[in-house]
Amino acid sequence: MRYECEQVELKRKDDGTDLYLTKFWCPASWQDKNILMVHGLTYTQHVFDIKYKDYSVCEYFAKNGYTVWRLDLSGYGKSGKYEDGWKVTTQHAAEDEIYALEKICELQGVEKLDLLGWSWGTMTTSKVASQRPDLLKKVVWLGPCFGGAFEATPVTELHGMWVDHTYAQDGGHGRPNGGAKEIMEIGDGWLIDTKAVKVPVLIITGDNDFYVNIDRCYQAEKELPEGSKLLHLHGAGHAMYLEKDYYQTTREAILKFISE
Repeated sequence: MRYECEQVELKRKDDGTDLYLTKFWCPASWQDKNILMVHGLTYTQHVFDIKYKDYSVCEYFAKNGYTVWRLDLSGYGKSGKYEDGWKVTTQHAAEDEIYALEKICELQGVEKLDLLGWSWGTMTTSKVASQRPDLLKKVVWLGPCFGGAFEATPVTELHGMWVDHTYAQDGGHGRPNGGAKEIMEIGDGWLIDTKAVKVPVLIITGDNDFYVNIDRCYQAEKELPEGSKLLHLHGAGHAMYLEKDYYQTTREAILKFISE
């Protein structure tokens, strides 16, 4: 199968910051079947296209009929940086995603598409799902950050939370730490307002995930719109979509959910 990937020009409408949006497709992809994938705090969009055996999430969904879109959120990867890293909050990132969704709808001639978020991406996509449900069909949350996973920790600066790859890409302009501050300080509060979400959601979680409160996943499923589902993978960790024993089950469940 021959796969293609290209950058699509996109800027924030408020301050003109460049946003790195990519389109990934193959001959099996359809123009009216689209999914936008959103990364978390510590990696950029590259994690959805790992070139190792059949681990590429992009290739899997492309060959199953989808045009796959990926976005480096503000402050990350090849998107524009901010001198003030605290500026990149969950709401700020959600606005990036809304700009991307609007652009994709325009380019593909569609009104709605599917949205996937991993880790912090579950928080950002939840805000999109509550603020702009008109742009969405369904939403997928991998390793959802609901809060209640560890004690609240006041944050004034962050050290040691970023892998070398991310530091190399995002360092030098103030790290985009707004989302991390929210996660670290929430304690027993909720990071996602599940009752405000207005489209069906698939939650995929694992019981070896330090960042996830499993009980809250079950509670969230009950509060989300009709058609929402929960897949609890026993033994899976935070990156189940790349873990040897779980990546195939994860992507098959996602495809089934968004195709129904």
